[in-house]
Amino acid sequence: SSHLPGAIQGNPQLMSRSNGDHEYVGFTRNEEYTLQSLQNATRWLGHVTILDARDGRTLWTQSETAVDGLVGTSKGYSPAAVVREPVMGKFEGGTANTNDIMIWASKDGDGTKSSGFTFVFQMPKLSLQSNDWRTKILRSVRWTSLTRPVLTSDGLNLFIGVSKNELRGWVGFRGFDTPARWQTSLASSKLDFASPLGSTPALSMDEERLYAASTSSDVTCIDTQTGEHIWTVPGSSSSPFVAELKVSPDDLRVYGVQSMGAKI
Repeated sequence: SSHLPGAIQGNPQLMSRSNGDHEYVGFTRNEEYTLQSLQNATRWLGHVTILDARDGRTLWTQSETAVDGLVGTSKGYSPAAVVREPVMGKFEGGTANTNDIMIWASKDGDGTKSSGFTFVFQMPKLSLQSNDWRTKILRSVRWTSLTRPVLTSDGLNLFIGVSKNELRGWVGFRGFDTPARWQTSLASSKLDFASPLGSTPALSMDEERLYAASTSSDVTCIDTQTGEHIWTVPGSSSSPFVAELKVSPDDLRVYGVQSMGAKI
């Protein structure tokens, strides 16, 4: 896949169809370009790509400008999340499909912009032909995102860290193509309000709590069903978290890597 232009966002994700035919590799990538009409402003064009996991062949790729219903200037894509063997796709057209789901959002450079989209890719239930594969817009939203979305293991709950150090949660009966059931702010400083959430939150092993770090490095434990804050540990804005938080297998510890002094 070395011939593919642009930078891969996050880690490539393994995917498969529910019939177990074979595995695929899915990821998003952003290609930088210049808009001369806007005084050479830098913009990004997002692509979603599926490779054959056996030999790396590109089976399908679609650019942001080719997505049905997408209008306006391209914004680039956040890293994508994949849920394996979901109960169903919680969006129009996905409720009878148990193939793996890949979800991502608009990134728009530094993730501070106030409008974008959420997207989903799911292989059709009955077709193996890549010319039938499509990116679907879930929603037009008033935020962008730098980080990978988080999905519960059954694919029924979705969480996204967004602009202004906020989180959105789609839980219960709320479809991913409807407004989030809850939203909450992690901001505790002017820096937070001016910045996007910079590290991907982590789910507890029982998937009842979500751990998230703000730009100021405050770590907050959140109830996944309500968005309520359970506790917060204050941090230092001079040492932001630079990687995804991780939860220990016994659900007793949360780990993260901070930028200053290689703190863990």
